[in-house]
Amino acid sequence: MLWPTNYTKLASATMFTLFFAGATFAPKRMVNGENIQHFLQRHYCNAYKYLASRLRHLDAVIGFEVMNEPHNGFIGLKDLKAYHPTETLGPR
Repeated sequence: MLWPTNYTKLASATMFTLFFAGATFAPKRMVNGENIQHFLQRHYCNAYKYLASRLRHLDAVIGFEVMNEPHNGFIGLKDLKAYHPTETLGPR
C-alpha cells in the first residue's frame, strides 16, 4: 500500500468513474432501476443534505468540504493497459 496512490487503485478508480461518468461508461449498471451514477450522486447529495440539517443550529459551522481529493478514475484514459496506479499520483 502506498497512501498517495490509494485513490487510483482498481476499486477506488472504478467508484470515481462510476460516480462521475457511470451513465456514460456503465449505462446498463443499475441499482433498483436507477443508473449507478445517478444512484451514487443522489445518495451522496442526500447525505450532505442530512448532515447540513443536523448542523444548521451550530453558529460555528459555516460550511463543509464536500469532496476531498476527487479523482477522475478511468475517465479520459485511451488505454486501460497503460494505467499505472502506482505512478498516477493525481488527477490528469
